[in-house]
Amino acid sequence: MHSTRLAELLEPWLGHGPTYTAIAAGLRGLTLDGRLPVGQRVPSERALAAGLGLGRGTITAAYDVLRADGYLTSDRGGGSRVALPATMPARPDTTLAAGLDLTVAAL
Repeated sequence: MHSTRLAELLEPWLGHGPTYTAIAAGLRGLTLDGRLPVGQRVPSERALAAGLGLGRGTITAAYDVLRADGYLTSDRGGGSRVALPATMPARPDTTLAAGLDLTVAAL
C-alpha cells in the first residue's frame, strides 16, 4: 500500500492520545476491518513518516507496538507486513452446539 493512501486512512485516528499509539491503533483497526489485508506490505518507516509529516521515530514506535502485539511482522531488508496475532479470540459463532454454522448465509 502506498504511504499517501495509508496516511489518508490513518487521519481519523490522529489526535487521540500520543501520536505513535494513535497510529498503532489506526493500523490495528484497518487490519481488523479488512482494509489492510493480512500479508499486505506496509510502507517503510521513512515513507510513512514523510506521508504523515511526522518524524521517523514516531512511526518506529508505532510499528514496535504492532510487532509486540502480533499485528506486524518484519524481516530485515524485506519490509513489514500486516499480520494477526496467534492468540486472537475465537469467534463466538464458531462454537455453537448442534453443528449450526452461522458464518454462511444465503437468501
